Amino acid sequence: MAMDFDALRSGCGGGVTGGSSGVLLSRDGRLWGWKRDSAGSAIKLGPVIGVDAAAATRLFGQALSEEFKLIRYRQMGSRTCWVQISGLGDSAVVEAPRHGVYWTDPQNAPALALGLFEALEKLRRDLTAVPAGHYTPK
Repeated sequence: MAMDFDALRSGCGGGVTGGSSGVLLSRDGRLWGWKRDSAGSAIKLGPVIGVDAAAATRLFGQALSEEFKLIRYRQMGSRTCWVQISGLGDSAVVEAPRHGVYWTDPQNAPALALGLFEALEKLRRDLTAVPAGHYTPK
């Protein structure tokens, strides 16, 4: 049975609380801001920021490529950033990641993963005026 990969999530987190935040893109182009208050707590999705189906097609093409799926890089630290592919359940519940690439220093991050991360951040900036890391879902 083939796995569904219908969520592409990026973010950064760590520090004392282990909290994190970022964006999540669905395969149909919906983009959400998300936040996790502490390590192990549930992900809280905000309202849909915007929709860009063309960007989703392009970014999912990269994220589902063999090149991305074969990256085995997990550099963890007090502040870690990442790109993950996963499923998206009912009511936009984010499933556990099925593949992820993690780094503390962008200079050491694999180019494809860093490019996806930067493209997701650009998409967020293009769709909203909310600064990165300043979105707080209700």
